[in-house]
Amino acid sequence: MESRETLSLDRLPFDCIVTLCEYFSAEDLARFGRVCTVFHEATQVGYLWRRLSLSRWAFCDVHQISEGAQRWRRYFTARRGLEAKMDTGKPLRDYRVRTLRGHEKDIVSVAVLRETGGGDINWENPSHPLVVSLSGDGSVKAWDVTQGKAVWTLDNELISCLAVSETRSEVALGLSDGSVQIWGAREWNLRATVSSSTGISKLMYGSIKNSSTIPSVFLLAQTVDGEVEMWDCDDVVSSTESKKQVSEPVKPVLQLQSVATTGGWSLSPAGLLSLESELEEIQVFDLSKVSPITASPSPDPPHVTLHTSEPPGSSCWVEPRCLATASISSPDISLWDVGTHLDSRTQSRRSALYDQRNIYTPSRTFSNEAPPLCMGAANDLFITGDGEGCIRVLDPKSGKLLQTFSDHKGRVTDLYVDRFRVLSCSVDFSIRVYRWVKTAGVRPGGTTAQLESRYTLLGGSVALRQHDGFNRLVCSASSCVGVAGNQLKFYTFTANLKEK
Repeated sequence: MESRETLSLDRLPFDCIVTLCEYFSAEDLARFGRVCTVFHEATQVGYLWRRLSLSRWAFCDVHQISEGAQRWRRYFTARRGLEAKMDTGKPLRDYRVRTLRGHEKDIVSVAVLRETGGGDINWENPSHPLVVSLSGDGSVKAWDVTQGKAVWTLDNELISCLAVSETRSEVALGLSDGSVQIWGAREWNLRATVSSSTGISKLMYGSIKNSSTIPSVFLLAQTVDGEVEMWDCDDVVSSTESKKQVSEPVKPVLQLQSVATTGGWSLSPAGLLSLESELEEIQVFDLSKVSPITASPSPDPPHVTLHTSEPPGSSCWVEPRCLATASISSPDISLWDVGTHLDSRTQSRRSALYDQRNIYTPSRTFSNEAPPLCMGAANDLFITGDGEGCIRVLDPKSGKLLQTFSDHKGRVTDLYVDRFRVLSCSVDFSIRVYRWVKTAGVRPGGTTAQLESRYTLLGGSVALRQHDGFNRLVCSASSCVGVAGNQLKFYTFTANLKEK
């Protein structure tokens, strides 16, 4: 009788074992690598972890991991470890909290800016971001959250708004006298100053991909009379450094005239700028197709005006060319196919003047059950927060209400939404964390994601009770900041904060 040699899995060709590993999750790879030396070596192949990283995250800043062996595995392990902390949210173990005090008047604007610049996390040695805040008396402070104190302060009662650029590591301040100051966020030196005709009411940094006429990184400034100006950041700073502005002031690369003066504004990834007006209308400009003002004559920029039944209360971009709007008194949400309106108007356009008789209607309208106070969109779903303290998830394609969460006891004042998590804050002094999870089946709209309520961030101070709860929320990849009156509550998931 012939003897048969037993075939062992570890005796397969190495390439076959690696191919088998392609079907494993990260957890399965870790278990598989503990079986024997051959399996361990197979699980260390770099492209396996690269594949896992790219399938899990839309953007992977692997350049923040030092060169060397197992770079992708170290990247996946570090980033997934941060996600695990955010999933469980155990106080002291997963995150720390610090209260930042120093403003006398209520905070009107706040932003987070990574201290290292570039907007990325050094995943092997993460640092805390800088928090920049502006109060109603024109006081600007940059906070070192590790020490719990301000590292830079600028007092000027003319300062009305701020914006930060992580890619450029700078802070822009708008003043009521029409000037815009640009400060370096590491040296805190004044890099440049530009001027407008009237006072500045809003500032925003932005960028548009694949545009031949628009700067790669630009600064938008809206004046109190509705004019919007675009500045080339590189041109502004370089001109100031070469002192050209003394005899030749830097001019904006673009100027738009809008009827909106007091409402909100937002920029879509496709370069569509929406400007809300108190006159029951929203103007949308296509910045990706705008010609610079250096052209002669300067053509009228492509834009449409969306007429709403009531003054708009909140809005957000559901898709790069689809805008959702809602009023503060109605539960109805309208979706506007802005891209189609812009395309049709451009094709049928006969003159440089916009015809106000062109009335555009929403492509879809559905009910939120309560007037939404804040909105966001991710994973092909729509999220709202309302005055009843509820977070609702809707399918924008069908208008169907999919989920409702009642974790807050007061009205929801702000939302942060991305592809991985949702955070909400409320007047009840709470910040709630949600995360996206995959569903077993496919929903009618084709999406496979649903929201899961996780935990409430703890560490609230009794001193916050003198204010009207959290009214604003900003987040970075590893932290979040809640605003309550003249105080900031900072939460970090990366490392322990030093004691004062």
